[in-house]
Amino acid sequence: MSGWLLGGRLAFALCLAAAIGSACGSKGSTMSTPAPTESTQPAATPTAMPTPAASPPPAAEIGAMQLGEKGHATGVNSREWISVVVEVPGSAIGVSGELVLPTDAGPGVAPPPELPCRNIGDPEATGFCFHQFDVPLQVVSDERILGYRVFFGSGGPFIPVSYLFSNGGAVELLSMQYLINLFNQQNLRAIDSIVIGSSVFAGLFSFGAGPNPGQMPRFWTSPDGASTDPLPAEGFTQGPRPTGIDENARIAGAGIDPELPVVWLPADGYTLTHLPTLTSGGRGGALAIDTSTLAGWSADSAGESRAVVWRSSSDGLIVSQLPVSGTIASCARAVAIDGGRVAGECSDTRGTAVGVVWRLEPGAWVEAILEPLSGDDQAGVVAISGDLVVGRSGSEAKPRPVAWRLAAE
Repeated sequence: MSGWLLGGRLAFALCLAAAIGSACGSKGSTMSTPAPTESTQPAATPTAMPTPAASPPPAAEIGAMQLGEKGHATGVNSREWISVVVEVPGSAIGVSGELVLPTDAGPGVAPPPELPCRNIGDPEATGFCFHQFDVPLQVVSDERILGYRVFFGSGGPFIPVSYLFSNGGAVELLSMQYLINLFNQQNLRAIDSIVIGSSVFAGLFSFGAGPNPGQMPRFWTSPDGASTDPLPAEGFTQGPRPTGIDENARIAGAGIDPELPVVWLPADGYTLTHLPTLTSGGRGGALAIDTSTLAGWSADSAGESRAVVWRSSSDGLIVSQLPVSGTIASCARAVAIDGGRVAGECSDTRGTAVGVVWRLEPGAWVEAILEPLSGDDQAGVVAISGDLVVGRSGSEAKPRPVAWRLAAE
């Protein structure tokens, strides 16, 4: 499962409150690096084209379920909790967030939890917290929700701090004092692309001033701590950006300069492995990871972005372009993966942007085409869990949050 938000990545800006001279963002800890296992040591190998299953069934065309009047769906879990984020220009933090269920959820599905501080108007109401308000941004697992806890006074400043919410509790993602120290000592400007695994967190830290500050990927192993460790970035002047973490603590990444796909493997810290692309010296990026498979994009010989997966073989990791069929004309990238299914962004022969789900076993083939809502000419996907896919219908400028229900496996 993986999800991206607001134009391709889930960004957590570092807010600088000049009135109190402090930095605000997320929270981190002292390192205890994950132990390497034999299964986490694949080596990158040349490309391979997909081997479709013999006579795959025709792709199903699946209509979208509308989840709200505006915004993006940003994440989903096996409990069918869906996070929806709406941009609010001119507001203190620029976004609002809600947790919802799909419109076809059955009576046995438990509703998503209420975050601890969700009432700012009535001191007698459940969920009231003095000078605090919680904003859910992304469902990241069956238990965890990533979001902001906003701290404010009667006249401001409004300071959003990245938090993990679970079981009614809340914990900062990186300690405020650690971030203040980084701001004062190294001119920390932002923490971007935060991704979360069961035991590892990662993000892209930006340092320095100007429009192109230095960017360094870093990881940490528990929230509410006070340190992070750098992820290797040899050969990159910017990034790579962490994009996803699997259950074995492997981290997918996409280089910024140069644009190359990578995976970080846990081994006394982490080692950096460059992934193959469709053409020698070509561009690409890994956007999601699930056990031995990564999903993302790579440029073909014409320089066009194509949806790809990297899968383990006896020779290491091999890249394959995901196939198109029927009414699908092209697919630019794969953005999410869960088990044997991969979701991506494609265009059909009418020029309509649609979501596509591929089934990878026994061979890659298009399983479903995810249509936009009536009246929209675009659909984009961000996350998949089991038979539920979530994203948006409409343009990124005027989106509506939606979900699609796949056929049961």
